Amino acid sequence: MAVFDCDHVPDPRFLEATLGGMEDPDVAVVQTPQYYSNAHTGRLAGAAASQQELFFGPIGRGKDTLGAMICCGTNFLVRRDALDEVGGFPIEGLIEDVELSIKLQESQWKIVYLNEVLARGLGPEDMSAYVSQQLRWARGCIYAIRPVIQGNIPFKIRLQYLHSCLFFLTGWTILLYLSLPVIYIFTGAQPFNASTSTEMLLYFAPYYIISLIAVAAAGGGSYTFEAYCLYIANFWIQIAATIFVLTGSKMKWVVTAKQSSQRREPGSVVPALIAIGILVVTAVYGIAHGLTSAVANNLAFAGMYATIMLIGIWPALTAAPAPTAAHPDADTPELEAA
Repeated sequence: MAVFDCDHVPDPRFLEATLGGMEDPDVAVVQTPQYYSNAHTGRLAGAAASQQELFFGPIGRGKDTLGAMICCGTNFLVRRDALDEVGGFPIEGLIEDVELSIKLQESQWKIVYLNEVLARGLGPEDMSAYVSQQLRWARGCIYAIRPVIQGNIPFKIRLQYLHSCLFFLTGWTILLYLSLPVIYIFTGAQPFNASTSTEMLLYFAPYYIISLIAVAAAGGGSYTFEAYCLYIANFWIQIAATIFVLTGSKMKWVVTAKQSSQRREPGSVVPALIAIGILVVTAVYGIAHGLTSAVANNLAFAGMYATIMLIGIWPALTAAPAPTAAHPDADTPELEAA
């Protein structure tokens, strides 16, 4: 059975390309990438597509090598016998694709990844659509942490599944980073034990730069700086998703809008605007009360994050361009390169 989201159009070669993976009788799922054909319609669409390309590029290939690929809910081929054995698609939870992956792994079926674009869809083109999509994904993956831990699956596969789910808790890490200069400037307290602000910058700056270079290198150029800025600016989504899961709050499922509203959307980035405002106030207060080397280090730290977040939310503060993307079943030459 071939499965596609209703907003994805398969390439005519889909079955020809994927059926070979079923020659191994232990393979249950052949997963292919989720590709946004409207990636060139604007900055936000391009950044969102870049984030997808990181997962469906080096991350997907790495998971496949370890036998730990996840069924991603669309653009995949599934063996009917395997689906019947595990009771069909889970329909009661938030994360039918991850739950199906766990059940298949428990029954010793394989999920393989074919790194070839064989279906095209449309990604979010404005910030409200992006926030809606990411909030659903974050909530689902955080919810999946418990079944991944409880599932009877091999240890290395469990680690890989947990790695994917725990990514959606990294918003808390960003919140911690944002709070460091605020804590120091307003209280004088150094959050790190036995470390001055100068030492913190000395250690953190190389780590931060090397991390960015490592991600860029691993992505082979697919992960852009704007994609990173978009992720940082929307750190609050993962915090909100965590709260939703912990409190058991209900959230209406909505389909991601596939066409830009073409208007400014400051309301969709209020948490980021508040964070930037706090960092600006912190900078003004720090300068007004004496610009020591330690204060300067913290202000540089605050300025860096404020700039990154401003870049990330800029598409929401400016009117989006008119949509120019072809329909996803149109013939697009860039697919051949992908």
